[in-house]
Amino acid sequence: MSPRTRTPVNCVWASAFVAALLGLLAFAGGAASSAIFSLAIMGQYVAYSIPISSRFLGAILAFPTTPAPMGPNMDYMIAVMGGWIILCLIYFYFPKYGGVYWFDGPRANLEAAGNGTEPKDTETTSSSEKSPI
Repeated sequence: MSPRTRTPVNCVWASAFVAALLGLLAFAGGAASSAIFSLAIMGQYVAYSIPISSRFLGAILAFPTTPAPMGPNMDYMIAVMGGWIILCLIYFYFPKYGGVYWFDGPRANLEAAGNGTEPKDTETTSSSEKSPI
């Protein structure tokens, strides 16, 4: 978190960098850009199917568009999705800097849920001492 802006600046820059790298894949041709655009839909399928597959122990997420796909008409979305999951796992378990070492999970910011109280400001400075941004 940036102390001046109180925003996750490093996360924003990392997201912009990854988006730029994915944007460069558009120069690789129609198959690569198709895989990128279908990745969002596949992400929804994964998000919806995780609870279902946890219940029934099995789900098929992607089928080819034709019965016998060849290189030009193959849907490479599953390869892009697998690569993205592998990169996320590498980042999470990366030695010393990975999320496994610093992520504590969500934190409650209300004293008692449901009693109508406002979140407490944890800073002790007055409003005149705070930065305008």
